[in-house]
Amino acid sequence: MAVPVIIGLGLFAIQLLPAQELADLSRRDVMTYEKSVDGSFSFGHILTLVMPRLFGVMDAAREAKVPYWNGANYLSWETAAYIGVIPFMLGIAASIWGWRRKYVPFLVCMSVLALLFSLGDNFFLYKIFFSLPLFDKLRTPARMMMLFSFCMSILGAVGLSMLLRNEIEKRTALLVSAGAVTFVWLLALAGILSAKTFLPTVAPEMEQSISWAASLAALPVIGAIIVALMGYMRKGIGIGLASIALILTFAELFIYGSKVNASKQDPRAAYREQPQVVELLKEEQAKEQSRAQIRQGGAMLLKRNQGAYDRIQLLEGYNPLVLGRLAPEMAVAGGGLDLLNIKWRVVLGQQGAGFEPVTTYLPRAKMYYNVVVRPDAEAQALLKADATFDFRNTILIEEQPSIPISAPDPAASVQVVKVGVDEFEVTVTTAENGVLFFSEIHYPAWKAYVDGKETKLHRAVTTLRAVEVPKGTHTITMRYESEAFATGSLITLLTLGVSLGALGFLVLRRQ
Repeated sequence: MAVPVIIGLGLFAIQLLPAQELADLSRRDVMTYEKSVDGSFSFGHILTLVMPRLFGVMDAAREAKVPYWNGANYLSWETAAYIGVIPFMLGIAASIWGWRRKYVPFLVCMSVLALLFSLGDNFFLYKIFFSLPLFDKLRTPARMMMLFSFCMSILGAVGLSMLLRNEIEKRTALLVSAGAVTFVWLLALAGILSAKTFLPTVAPEMEQSISWAASLAALPVIGAIIVALMGYMRKGIGIGLASIALILTFAELFIYGSKVNASKQDPRAAYREQPQVVELLKEEQAKEQSRAQIRQGGAMLLKRNQGAYDRIQLLEGYNPLVLGRLAPEMAVAGGGLDLLNIKWRVVLGQQGAGFEPVTTYLPRAKMYYNVVVRPDAEAQALLKADATFDFRNTILIEEQPSIPISAPDPAASVQVVKVGVDEFEVTVTTAENGVLFFSEIHYPAWKAYVDGKETKLHRAVTTLRAVEVPKGTHTITMRYESEAFATGSLITLLTLGVSLGALGFLVLRRQ
């Protein structure tokens, strides 16, 4: 079993190593145990494997009778692990029937491990894993239920296969699994289970979610009983039993899933609500490199990831691995936004949120001739405390420049030639040595070159980038050249090559 794991890690290395590099610089680098267990599966959530609507649903399902009430609304999908009652029943039965069958013990162990891990702070196992490398960067333990769903679905298929081939000796296991499912369903249907059973502080109006979930589960539970009885009495073994199991499973999964997160609105329409703003930014950014702020407090003029959708440069977005440093923290009001090249900003007024340009923003790239050197901790403290720091004329870096910085050159020119996802190019003409500032987030995997020769990429104003430039006319290039990505790519290619070679050898050997 170790070989598939090693191959999987090898194939995944192209993503794993750069992701780990990013994680070490992200806010998750200081992930606490208390924060990581947000989104734990509870013992009550196990019952949603039979009645997926037990705790209500997200309001994206427009016909939802009861909104999700057992925690934050996003837990509605984070804890979704429903695979269908019949596959779940057959999976339990296969765990008993096929213990000596190839891969069944592995699938059973992975299912149990995933379930216990997903319980988070409701069980001791997650805390053990959290003390291990890599696991201490993760959160929302319930996501491990994806592995449970995958393994249990395969076990359900194994159970159906064994049933159809009449390979089962102890058919009582089928009745036991069907009985357990039916018992839970009857408790909810009879009103013995209540919302307060799971959350004592729940609002009274949420009680109806229990009976609602039980009524929706009636078809799959009755179907599971029919399949269990047919299998136990050896009636209709063959195409008839298989057809009933597959049709009922398809029907219940379609009924459950077709309206989850469903909307009559075209999702693309959500990105067309402010066409004037989008077109304005496209025109402005085609003329000059700049960014826009589209969120202030509770006001948000565009969608969070609209920049990627419409190819406009915005300050805001969403990334599950947010860098620990996104903007300089400064005592100077608006200084961080100016350094980030934010030309267009949200303005809050009595009539609501507006969108206006400012004239104080700095260009995407700028030459500096006055340099202040401070170690990282001192640099952060300086910017947070000194509201008089002149960031427009003084660059703050962490190490002494290797070339002497002398008098300023007011006539210096900086032209941004190329802005790409993995490469920037700037042409500079200066009569004096200086430091070129880039309004881009500092990241160790980026390398800087002056006329093709690698040079040091400084961290400027605690968060952004700077490069030393000698006097004269030069081309400065920055490229994303991650050693982690290169190493991961090599491992993945080697793993892929060896795996395909071994597979070819085995096929030829059998022939």
